[in-house]
Amino acid sequence: MMKKVLLLAMLALLPSALYAADGEYAWQLPALLAVLASFSVLVIFYLFTYLVDSPQMRPIVTGEMFQVFITLVMIAAFVGVEGFSGEVLSPAFGEAFGAEPGMNQLDYAIAITQSVVDWEWATMLALDDMMVAPLGALSSVSGNCAFLGFSYTFNGCAGIGVPFSSMNIAVRVFSTALMSAHSQLLLLKLAGDFFFPILLPIGLFLRAFHVTRGAGGLLIAVAVAFYFIYPLGVVITKGMFDSVLDEDSTLGGEIPIPTFVSPSEGSGLWDVPGDCNPFDMDFGYTRNAINKVIEPELVNRLLYHFFVGGLLNTALNLLIALTSVKALSRIFGTEVDVSALARVT
Repeated sequence: MMKKVLLLAMLALLPSALYAADGEYAWQLPALLAVLASFSVLVIFYLFTYLVDSPQMRPIVTGEMFQVFITLVMIAAFVGVEGFSGEVLSPAFGEAFGAEPGMNQLDYAIAITQSVVDWEWATMLALDDMMVAPLGALSSVSGNCAFLGFSYTFNGCAGIGVPFSSMNIAVRVFSTALMSAHSQLLLLKLAGDFFFPILLPIGLFLRAFHVTRGAGGLLIAVAVAFYFIYPLGVVITKGMFDSVLDEDSTLGGEIPIPTFVSPSEGSGLWDVPGDCNPFDMDFGYTRNAINKVIEPELVNRLLYHFFVGGLLNTALNLLIALTSVKALSRIFGTEVDVSALARVT
């Protein structure tokens, strides 16, 4: 019960701590201060055992001081891993996946996700401007005939409402992929500005005490997983995604978005140039619009970018990060069940 209360209290303080973090925030000094604070608290407890004459408590406090020493070893290991990542691992990934010189795994993952967000946003706007809006305008075009005071309105382009509805739903669904990419971008930025510089020192401090060791181990595992493993997952899955695009010409390249021309004033009463004539009973206008919407190159590339590039990659990256949280939490002194979160992804 005490662990849950302390964990909830720390989570309540996390949003306010977020505002104190920025991209240049170093984690080493707060981590060392957290270890020093935990050691000072244990020293006070150790002296308190003499005050109350409780020799039974001294071995327990001594054992907790050993955990402080283990925490110092962890900090040294994190410094080594960060240095190895910056000097060896990141250049190797950069050479293999095309990162710019000087980028670490987190910087490259943020650049990758930002490019995906920009591409998906531009594509969604193009689909809306070149297909959805013109199809909606075409489907509402009608003709009006008047004779001797009588008039009749005929919605000759109503059939185009079928491809219009399909593309309207497609753009809405495509926005889901854009939201998932934005969520991944936010997590990556939080990894550098919040998880590692703030959660890690808090976790190191809590891990020094027996009653909060589980909460501390969880925070350390989350910080390490989202700072090291999650960005590497983003880089690797993006490399797999690009390799498929390079091998399959039907999926790579720009998405061929067709254009539709709305009717305008023609040269004659029955001459209404455009992709639909409301005075013409021919079904060919609707058939041509449907053929443009179901063009194989358009559909295949949209589906691949949506399901694989937009949803599957993000879900796979989150699954890798959550699985690593479970594995790392065992190393840091606790056991976390992330199966429920894994099912959500």
